[in-house]
Amino acid sequence: RANAAAEVAAMRAEMESQIAKCQTACASREQALKAAHQSELAELTERLQKQVGERKRSHEEEVHQLELAHEAERAALTAKHGTEVKRLAQEMATAAEEHDAQLAGLRAAMEARELSLAQRAASERERQELAHREELAAARAEAE
Repeated sequence: RANAAAEVAAMRAEMESQIAKCQTACASREQALKAAHQSELAELTERLQKQVGERKRSHEEEVHQLELAHEAERAALTAKHGTEVKRLAQEMATAAEEHDAQLAGLRAAMEARELSLAQRAASERERQELAHREELAAARAEAE
């Protein structure tokens, strides 16, 4: 029995020793994997930052080229349509003058019409007053 207990104790000590070695080896591997992962992550981060920087510079250059093209196109359109704008402005000025002349003619015609209507209304009032006076005179004559 004592022998068996000693053997069990020896086996237990051996197993605990092997467990401790395994734990040390696992911890060592874990540290090595973490270090490799950190290194790989740093490398990937650096590459991505370079790509982002290159794309940003490329994009900025493309935007600059588009802005230059836009300015050139705008200048060309401005030059091309400059005479057309002047012509349209002249046409508008002429049309405005014609419109003003038409309005002046219409105003004069309207004033003449108003005067005619006013004269006609005055004549009608006078006629009605005269007719009324004649009726009154006739009624007085009849009453007398």
